[in-house]
Amino acid sequence: MKSKKIISTLLVFVMSIGLLAGCGGKNASASKPVSEAIKDSMKKSMEIKSYHGITNLSMNLTLPEALKADPRAAKISELLSNLNVSIEQNSVLEEQLSDSKIQIDANGQKFDFEMYGLPENKLAIKTPFIEEIIVIDPKEISELAKNSGTPVPTMSLNPASMEDIKPVVDLFADISEEMFKDIEPTERKTEEIEFSDGKQSLDMITYSFKSSDELLDFVQKIANNLLESEKLYDLISDEKFLELSGMPKEELPSKEEFDKELANAKEQFNSSFEMVKEEFKKSLTVNEITLKMGINEKGIMNYSSATFDVAVKQGGMEAALKMNMSSFVDKIDSVKKEDIKTIDVTDENSINAEEATQQLMPLIMGAMSGMDMPEGDSENSAEADEDSDEDSNSEETDAE
Repeated sequence: MKSKKIISTLLVFVMSIGLLAGCGGKNASASKPVSEAIKDSMKKSMEIKSYHGITNLSMNLTLPEALKADPRAAKISELLSNLNVSIEQNSVLEEQLSDSKIQIDANGQKFDFEMYGLPENKLAIKTPFIEEIIVIDPKEISELAKNSGTPVPTMSLNPASMEDIKPVVDLFADISEEMFKDIEPTERKTEEIEFSDGKQSLDMITYSFKSSDELLDFVQKIANNLLESEKLYDLISDEKFLELSGMPKEELPSKEEFDKELANAKEQFNSSFEMVKEEFKKSLTVNEITLKMGINEKGIMNYSSATFDVAVKQGGMEAALKMNMSSFVDKIDSVKKEDIKTIDVTDENSINAEEATQQLMPLIMGAMSGMDMPEGDSENSAEADEDSDEDSNSEETDAE
């Protein structure tokens, strides 16, 4: 049914935005109910014209020894056993200009990437693996996907301003208020956080789970609040949502049909959820999952963090994941056009996403087969590669 497709899309789309909106004297936000504070902070973020942001992620993934017999699984396990990622970005939305520096350290293998926002909703990416600049054009990707029989909507990679997505975000914000209704946080307090432009006093909202039961109860409550929302039909009827979801307007169900399917979806969800709950608890061990959202004195959610410490058991094997992520936005409306680094993109020095995939896939497959990918942080890596070409060629011949 068309309505079921819409509802499943909403469950993923709305819950993701509601939980990760940050990735996005006394604080006025602290006097509001949590659901209202989250809603208002999402709407307030639409007023941002420029910003500086930093995201840090560290991960430790431990796979079962039995899986490591596969060379690809062994390589993934090695790289993700000690992964650190750092992203720093400056953006001026009205000019469609942004620059990002991405640093990856995968268990000692270090790679630096650069990413630049270009006009016409495009991105330019410089990688350490190929000389050419990769230009990502969402319209081109959408067309390729359509021709392959898997249509996807055109993404807004580099919006001219927050106004481009404001109508949909406003609706999501209203629905988020209902999602978090009657769900009290584990902790809420005013907290001082150090940003690159000084300390800020944040209304810090924390949800923490120390067991599978706590996590599952939270997920069920969030989902039911969403499925009970009377504003969902307003959301899916919005032209911007239809554009983002890639759904033709003629497939939009009537309000009566949608409400009927929504009631069925809620009943089926809760019935299925209770059936798999016990099995899920047997396979998932939650040592800690903590989500934090910080709202500044202007009412903007400019800080978020997440901590995961979980283990999964399946078929006598166990995998463990420990991950910490933090993200903050500062220098709001202070970043100027001249602060943005640019890159010169020409037909001669650039390739599109399809061409980049053709060049990168052999490198990725080689890495997954156990060969190290080229280091990205060595200034003399190109010269070192030339000096060792003869030795490398003879070694590769032996290996083959």
